[in-house]
Amino acid sequence: MPRIVIQAQRQNPDYSRASANELTTAPLSETPISASVIDSDQLQDRGVNSLSSAIRDEPSVGDNYNTFGYVENVQVRGFNLNEFLNFRRDGLPVTNHVPIGLENKQAIEIIKGVSGVLGGDAAPGGLLNYVLKRPTDTPLRQLGAEYSERGSRLVTGDFGGRVDDERFGYRINLAAEDRHPAADNAWSRRVFGSGFFDWRLAPGSLIELEFEHQGVQEISVPGYGLLDTTGSGVATVVPPPIDPRVNLNAQPWTQPFQSGETTGSLRLTQQLGSDWEVGLRLAEQRSVTNDRIAFPDGCSAFPPPTYVYPGLCRINGHDFIDINQYISDDERRNMQVLDAYLHGNLTTGALDQELRVGLRSTRYEERYPPYQVYNFVGTIDIFAPVALQPNTQAVTPNTDLDLHMDELSVSDVLRFAHGWSTWLALRATRLSQASHLDALDAAASSGGSFEPVSLTQNFVTPFASLGYTPWAGGFAYLSGGEGIEIEQVPNRPALFVNPGQVLPAERSRQVELGFKQTGAHGQTFSAALFQIEKPFSDNSSPNSLAQSVRIGGARRARHRGLELSGSWLASSAWRLEARATWLDAVTTESLNASWVGHATTNVPHLASVLRAAWQPPALRGLTVSNQLTYGGHKAVLPDGSVDIPSAWQWDAAMQYRMVAASGTWTWRAGIDNLTDRRYWREAPTASWGAQYLFPAAPRTARAGVELRF
Repeated sequence: MPRIVIQAQRQNPDYSRASANELTTAPLSETPISASVIDSDQLQDRGVNSLSSAIRDEPSVGDNYNTFGYVENVQVRGFNLNEFLNFRRDGLPVTNHVPIGLENKQAIEIIKGVSGVLGGDAAPGGLLNYVLKRPTDTPLRQLGAEYSERGSRLVTGDFGGRVDDERFGYRINLAAEDRHPAADNAWSRRVFGSGFFDWRLAPGSLIELEFEHQGVQEISVPGYGLLDTTGSGVATVVPPPIDPRVNLNAQPWTQPFQSGETTGSLRLTQQLGSDWEVGLRLAEQRSVTNDRIAFPDGCSAFPPPTYVYPGLCRINGHDFIDINQYISDDERRNMQVLDAYLHGNLTTGALDQELRVGLRSTRYEERYPPYQVYNFVGTIDIFAPVALQPNTQAVTPNTDLDLHMDELSVSDVLRFAHGWSTWLALRATRLSQASHLDALDAAASSGGSFEPVSLTQNFVTPFASLGYTPWAGGFAYLSGGEGIEIEQVPNRPALFVNPGQVLPAERSRQVELGFKQTGAHGQTFSAALFQIEKPFSDNSSPNSLAQSVRIGGARRARHRGLELSGSWLASSAWRLEARATWLDAVTTESLNASWVGHATTNVPHLASVLRAAWQPPALRGLTVSNQLTYGGHKAVLPDGSVDIPSAWQWDAAMQYRMVAASGTWTWRAGIDNLTDRRYWREAPTASWGAQYLFPAAPRTARAGVELRF
């Protein structure tokens, strides 16, 4: 049989609707929401194996303390996402404090802004939603394997189809991975399995049952910090980018971070005629984590009483850092969600109306052992480390957390004649939070400063938008909305008088002006101008090593920005994409006056992505793509005195697809950081106030093959 090649330009995912968008079933190009969709084909072609690498082509999204061997988080429009309120799985809340398996994800949706109307209690930057793969209408049998340098291996299986006169559908995903990153002494082993099943009871009636389970164990790679070169006790010097192969978590007693997570849901959907639908969804997520690391933090190498925190000491050309043994085993995080909705359409003359009413109840809890291990064990030279004696005495008390949210949401989309539309929504939320020590005697051991806290608050968050379609494919809008987000004091008794306590929820506000244009031949363009104002907690003694009181709402930030995005199908062989985000993110109020008017830490003023894909006519089935990313300088300290410099990175990849007698073959290869540039990738400020530096990964090559039969 002669060989057949496959040559096609994929449709831009932004044409489709976002499943996390509860306002409407219309495509993104016709809604007053800024969003990006990264589909599974893009994830595979780019060799994505982490959330950090998935967001690399979205300049409005950045890393937030992302490193190998630990859970990942992101920031959107300069705001860190809350790990258990800003993440969704098929539109339902999940905690992100688990490693994410991408094998059963059809797409990653990034909703920018408007989190109050879509997510209720959530940070204002946006939402991140994982869309699950569903049963296929035709039989699917797919096997894949990937190998990258340093011996990393991944094997996957994807199986789907329908049986029993096509009433019963299934989708099963399996994966096993053994990763060896650039960092020395770091590794990861992972197994993953998921199933999605549906049953078409009758026309218009659908039952869906799905689950996924993942087990991970891996050695974490911690970050670095600024240098104190004078013995002043304050670190203010950015060191040259360190060799990314150096891993400070390399003591003889170092143990792996371990995570086991199971998530599942049951969904019932019933059509009520041709225009209305009612749905009921029940979901649960359970995870158990053993968090262990030799954690480098602070420096006591200078003569007493000088102590550097946060940061490292440079003495006679040597860089020193303190090592702390951290063990927090049997961390349990459980979330249950009950969600019901009614959605439908009405038409009266020239007026089209889309209505939705939803009820959601969310229960989330964190449970820990009474005490954790966090003990100083010694100081090392980072380039000549020595073995230190472990100290596994558990004396730091842990704080449990309970979070209950009951929400009622109502939305109404009105589409008038002559291209005008209005988008109105309200979400009423009853929020209950509670924090308490797990051990009866822990208050005394922590200085007697901890008091259990229980808070109940009621909020109504509105959203309104005016839309206009001036011509075919164009859509302009002006929108405004509010969001609610919560904070908890970090569980660091040495730093805070009120460690682990929940704080009152605060309200954020956003306005946005945007325009979108889609063309008949694959061209797209979008622009969004926005402003977000958000309150934060702040410390009563922001510049002191003494214990501080964390005070809710004592600091505020204002983020103004412009997002531009465009794609152009230049010919049957070339597709070009460009994205850029300009962001003016500043602190407007703070208990520390020196922070006011300065840039938010770890947020670039400018970030951009250029991407070109070429399908040479002479070798049909081949796609060669190149991506250039740029990130401007980022503030490290909140007073604006220290930045990490701007940086760029070049990634290259190729795919070759063909059909043979045995099935459809896809060969993939790629090189990330093609020029092997060394630079500081991010400089996050941890929730307890310390700053860290993470280097970019070195040049890494990969190759893989996939067979669909």
